[in-house]
Amino acid sequence: MIERPAAYDSISLRDEQIQQIMQRAPECFYYGTLFASRADGKAMLDKLLEALPGATRFYDLNLRPGN
Repeated sequence: MIERPAAYDSISLRDEQIQQIMQRAPECFYYGTLFASRADGKAMLDKLLEALPGATRFYDLNLRPGN
């Protein structure tokens, strides 16, 4: 079980920050299950994935015993 609040529970980026990330054109985008475990995090993740279509995506499953 993951105790709340946890890392990435409340990630929020303004549009200008997303634009800055896009301008850097990262080759990779790494994210894990905590990032999208809540509706606001999932919405932000979707926005970032849409903004970075050319980036190789690495997804950390965060597997834990009992889950």
